Amino acid sequence: MNKIIAIVVFLSSLNVMATPLLYRTDFWGDTLNPGISPISDPSGVMPAAVQTGESVSITFTSSGPGPAVRIGDTGEYFSGNFASYGSALSVNFMLESLDVVPNTLNLYFKTATDVWTSRTTIDLNGMALNSATPYSFAIGSINNWDWESGSGSQTFADGFSQVTEFGFELVGGAYYGSIQEYKFSDVQFTVPEPETYWMILMVLASLGITFRSRLMELAGQVKARIRA
Repeated sequence: MNKIIAIVVFLSSLNVMATPLLYRTDFWGDTLNPGISPISDPSGVMPAAVQTGESVSITFTSSGPGPAVRIGDTGEYFSGNFASYGSALSVNFMLESLDVVPNTLNLYFKTATDVWTSRTTIDLNGMALNSATPYSFAIGSINNWDWESGSGSQTFADGFSQVTEFGFELVGGAYYGSIQEYKFSDVQFTVPEPETYWMILMVLASLGITFRSRLMELAGQVKARIRA
């Protein structure tokens, strides 16, 4: 039984390493400027955004509690018909905080008329400073989102099939140093591979046949001993 559990856990873990669906010919952040807007900042200064390779750094240049920003990408691979990828769609990304752990982090997406935000705040407990931490968040179901603003004329299904911008809503921590800097990198979208589920089912079926044969053989031995 322990062997069966170990095999199933191993095969299920392949699900976490799902194949990216939306490959980037442009890096996250190449089309960043249309998507960055301050929500609040004690100084009223626009946060600075710097793109380096596959990462984007957001820097609040003044100290103070709870500066907030919305940072998103409007590029080809961060817009379009997200609904076509099914309810199992997830977004993976790396987040690094150089100064202080963020207060909250949510996802958002925009359409031409509406804005939706993730219903559950991403859990940042245990996040270490100066070290990129991987995160994965399910985004393919209406249960993961709340309508925030706009016309309100679109259903989630309509909106998720007409995404014009995708990104993060970040609220910084209470910090009284000179800056707060956060770095997002390796943003990609994934789904479980159907082949993984078939592999699990086939292995379980194979194990079931094997153990059934063993049980039948054992039952035959027990019957033989009883007759003897």
